[in-house]
Amino acid sequence: MKATIGGAVQRSNEPERPKKKQKIPNANANPGRRGKRVLLAYVDLDVHAMIKNIAEEEDTTMEKLMKEGINYILQQHGRKPIA
Repeated sequence: MKATIGGAVQRSNEPERPKKKQKIPNANANPGRRGKRVLLAYVDLDVHAMIKNIAEEEDTTMEKLMKEGINYILQQHGRKPIA
């Protein structure tokens, strides 16, 4: 049954749908990504190029540099670096 405008009840031939199970984030993802969320930031093209250049110079990845930056922010705000 469905309520309609004006409070009238309308019968439906459709069976009531069971509630969906709560999804586990990234359950089918690469094991290194399970239980993690994407943190996205849009930056200017120049900033992207600079971060990419630093990653190449340091023989590391842009992701590791971003985690380093996140840890810095956490420390500046009195939190334990965990990224």
